Amino acid sequence: MHTLRNDYAKYACENDDVETAVKDVIEESGWKLVHDNVFRPPQNLALLSAVVGTGAQLATLVLLVIISSYL
Repeated sequence: MHTLRNDYAKYACENDDVETAVKDVIEESGWKLVHDNVFRPPQNLALLSAVVGTGAQLATLVLLVIISSYL
């Protein structure tokens, strides 16, 4: 709540001072630095898809082998 109040106060302020704007840019951290990258597609999408698909198949196979050996 403290962070939200500070952000709201900062953005609601109508002070167009350049010094304040520079200070605000420097103070941004955490999620504010990565919020643009959330929906950015990965560089090697085909490779990522292949690795995830292969991993899912191997995990399913191992699980089925363990279950069948238990029975």
